[in-house]
Amino acid sequence: MKLKIILIIFLAGPAISNGPFAQTMDGDWYTPLRNKILHLAISKDSIVFRKCSSGIEMQDYGYADMAFKIEKVVNGNYIVSGTKDTVPTFYLLNFKWKDGRNNLNIESLNHTFLTVADAESSIKLIEQQPVNVVLLSKKTIDEIRRNKDIAKMTTIDFKNYALKIIELDSSNASYLNKKYRLSYLYIESTGRIVLSALGFNPLVKGNVIDSMLERFAGNPETKELFTKMTESGK
Repeated sequence: MKLKIILIIFLAGPAISNGPFAQTMDGDWYTPLRNKILHLAISKDSIVFRKCSSGIEMQDYGYADMAFKIEKVVNGNYIVSGTKDTVPTFYLLNFKWKDGRNNLNIESLNHTFLTVADAESSIKLIEQQPVNVVLLSKKTIDEIRRNKDIAKMTTIDFKNYALKIIELDSSNASYLNKKYRLSYLYIESTGRIVLSALGFNPLVKGNVIDSMLERFAGNPETKELFTKMTESGK
C-alpha cells in the first residue's frame, strides 16, 4: 500500500445491553483521520458516522456522513438499512473484538443486500476478508493526547514505526488492491494507530506527520526503510 499517512484499536470493553441486542457495542467510538476524527455512534436502534475535530473539545461537525437503522444483530454483525432513491437497502457492518481491540471490517459496507436474510447469509464470507479499522473509546483518545510529541521521534522510533507498517501491509497484501467503500479510513487511520501504540500522539494535522516523514525520508539511516515502507503495499 502506498503510504498516504496510514490507520485501527479499541481498548475499552463492549457495552452490555439488556434488550434484544444483547452484547452490543453501544456507545461512541472514534478513529483518527488526517485532519479530523471519525465519530461512530452506536445506539440500540441506529449507527451513525460523523466527523469531529481533532482538538480536545472533539466538536462534531454537525452532519452525518452515513446513518443507518439497525435491523438485526448477529454475533457482532449489525444488519442495518438505509434508503436509496426511496428503496430500502440493507448493509452488513461487521465488528469484532480481537486482542482487546474493537475492529470494524471495511469489507462490510462494500456490499448491499435486498433483504435482511441475504445480509445474514453473507456474514461468513465477509468475515473472511478482515481489513480492519480500529475504533477507540473516548477515554483512550484522551489518553493518547498525553503521549509524546511526534517531533521527538528518534531514528529508532521511526524504524519501529516503519517495520510495523510494512508488517501490516504484508499481512493484508491480498486484500489491499481491492477498492473498499471505507478504504480511506484504513489509509488515514492505521499509521496513526501504530504511532499511538509506540507512545506518540497522532492527533495532529496531516502536515505535522508529513514533516516527520520527510525528515526520515532524507535521513541516510532510514531512507531505504522509508522507501520500502511507502512501496510495501504496491
